[in-house]
Amino acid sequence: MKKVLARWSLFSLVLLAVSLAAGYRFFPLQIRELRDRTTAWSLGLRPIRSAGGLSGYERPAPTAGARCVVLLHGIGDASRTWFKLLERLAARPSPEALQERLVIWELPGHGHSRVPAPTLEGNEELRPKAMAEQIAQATRELGCQGKSQWVGNSLGGWVAAWVALLHPEQVKGLLLLAPAGLASQARHPAMTDLKPLLETPTVESLQEFRARAYAKPQSPYPSWFWEAALQAARASSIRRVRESAKPEDLLDTRLGQVLVPTVILWGRGDRILPLAASRDFAGLARPGITTFREIDDCGHLPQKECPDAVLEALGDLGNF
Repeated sequence: MKKVLARWSLFSLVLLAVSLAAGYRFFPLQIRELRDRTTAWSLGLRPIRSAGGLSGYERPAPTAGARCVVLLHGIGDASRTWFKLLERLAARPSPEALQERLVIWELPGHGHSRVPAPTLEGNEELRPKAMAEQIAQATRELGCQGKSQWVGNSLGGWVAAWVALLHPEQVKGLLLLAPAGLASQARHPAMTDLKPLLETPTVESLQEFRARAYAKPQSPYPSWFWEAALQAARASSIRRVRESAKPEDLLDTRLGQVLVPTVILWGRGDRILPLAASRDFAGLARPGITTFREIDDCGHLPQKECPDAVLEALGDLGNF
């Protein structure tokens, strides 16, 4: 009887493995979504949705009135970009970290957040400044009282800076990871090369974008995954988001008006927003309260490639 049960158990495991492999082969993005939700659950995150249609996750704090730490991803990304950072945090928790309330928002037009419909004025709701208003309101509605720490990568850093400009009463400090938002970045040759990668995606351009996002080579995805990713990219709001920004959204003349402690992290291996086009952040930010740090062996996604440096910076701002 024991042998029969053992055989059936082995057969069930093999059948499960084959089913998962087949599912990943034919429904890779759906399987990844399921994996993301499982990972979020294991990290203590629960789904949230604002009245305005923003989606995301929250890790509640054990006590009422805890300060919030708000995380914002970059263009074309989603909440999953923070999971590795949170896994690293969970592996070495500190008493302070366990008291924080974590809020991860997906930007308008990204992930499961609402995709704003175009209007006669264009894509006004997808402008960085307008995104900041939406996210600041959603964070207030969520019950984040007082001033929060805001963390943003790339476009998310641009949006977080605007939250500090528009609603300083909601911001205690900023951690900006390779933030966008400067005219000098838009003029850099790397950004000229980036435009077709984002706006007219092909499998090859998506693969190139991924390669350029990291300083160190990443494990390759199978070819059939890229076909599914291409369809998702063509259906995304990336082009509309890029076209929505106006000159008055740029931070060049506004960064010095950010009056909260700010840490700006940049990977020296960033080939999306190269460091050479971005050192202007250090000169434009308000002296005395802004720190500009460069990270070796790190690309455009420090939260994924260099999470320890990100956690260290959060600690310097008073968290973790």
